[in-house]
Amino acid sequence: MAFDFHKDRNKYFYLQYNNSRDYILPFIQKYKKIKSKEKVLEIGCRDGGVLKPFIDLSCECFGVDLSKKHISDAKKIYEKEIKNNQVHFFVQDIYDFINENKDKEKFDIIILKDVIEHIFDHKKLIQNNFIYFYLIKNDPSFLFLKDTKNTKITPSIFEKIIKKENFEILYRDMYFISPMYKYKFGLKPRKLWKLLENIPYLRNFFTTTCDYLIKIK
Repeated sequence: MAFDFHKDRNKYFYLQYNNSRDYILPFIQKYKKIKSKEKVLEIGCRDGGVLKPFIDLSCECFGVDLSKKHISDAKKIYEKEIKNNQVHFFVQDIYDFINENKDKEKFDIIILKDVIEHIFDHKKLIQNNFIYFYLIKNDPSFLFLKDTKNTKITPSIFEKIIKKENFEILYRDMYFISPMYKYKFGLKPRKLWKLLENIPYLRNFFTTTCDYLIKIK
């Protein structure tokens, strides 16, 4: 079946890992050289596949997810790294995590991959200025039409929010065929045509993934 990777935990972990290694990490490194000991937070981390390339670079990584099962799986995968205090996982709502840690932890990089379209209070999330670097991987197209309708997030709305909250866009990549589809379906990633990218209504519909690297001004 085409979507069996969602049921195969090990396969899905490596789909996430490969995508992070080949696309997310290089995307961030366009602007910032990632050093060991830097603190990386992923919101909606599942079982930690996206974090693995950062763990391999000796970053200190934090993962937050609402799913007890995903966090339980992550703790089994990274048992050694957890014992060495390199990796930390939490079953927690992100807003509770922010409130508890905003005076304790300062993160160098924060990753949301396929998460922001499920979050309702985007402004509240963006406003917490303990965030320094921010990578947004969003799927606002017809593939997630139900969620984006409920949470009312599109690339255009997201850009208005970050502008209002005094962030700047360092880089932005918009894809017609998401890089993740390379690993899921064997499709070659294709960026959105520049003409469509500059027409808000069309880009909101035809974009399957948009990557943003943003920072506080």
